[in-house]
Amino acid sequence: MRLIFLFSLMLISFSSWSYSVGTQQETVSSSTLKRMLNVRIFYPSDNHQAVRLLAASPVFTGSYAIEQAHPAAGQFPLIVLNYGSSGNDSSLA
Repeated sequence: MRLIFLFSLMLISFSSWSYSVGTQQETVSSSTLKRMLNVRIFYPSDNHQAVRLLAASPVFTGSYAIEQAHPAAGQFPLIVLNYGSSGNDSSLA
């Protein structure tokens, strides 16, 4: 019984360590290339307000995130994804 209690306590505590997912859509422009690049940034956030389903369609399940949420403090790894010429940022979410 003690083992079950400790295991349950451990599982409950993991949820308090988790971050929410924040997202922002930005446009980056280059004066030399005369192009604009639309990017969507996903990042860990301490904000725990209601999430919104983004980019859901009959083909893609979409993802849940908080738009314009404040980023969490600390250092996190950077992961860069490029969807190529026949996709879009929402299809990777």
